[in-house]
Amino acid sequence: MSDTPKTGWPPGLLQDDSKQLSKWLASRPDARQIVRENIRLAEIKRRLKAAFRRKPARPVKDGPT
Repeated sequence: MSDTPKTGWPPGLLQDDSKQLSKWLASRPDARQIVRENIRLAEIKRRLKAAFRRKPARPVKDGPT
C-alpha cells in the first residue's frame, strides 16, 4: 500500500494503490464503461471455458425395438 490519499471508499480499490491507474481513470470519461465491458468479456470467457470443460452428456439408449 502506498501513502497516497485514499478515496474514502472501502479498502481494495486499485486506484488508491496505483497512481498511474488513478490518472488513467481521471483522464478517460469512458473509463467506467471500458472497465465494465472488460469485466463482461472476462465473465463470458470464464463461462465458455467452464462449459467446454464439462463432460458431454451420455446419449440416451433406445429401448428394445
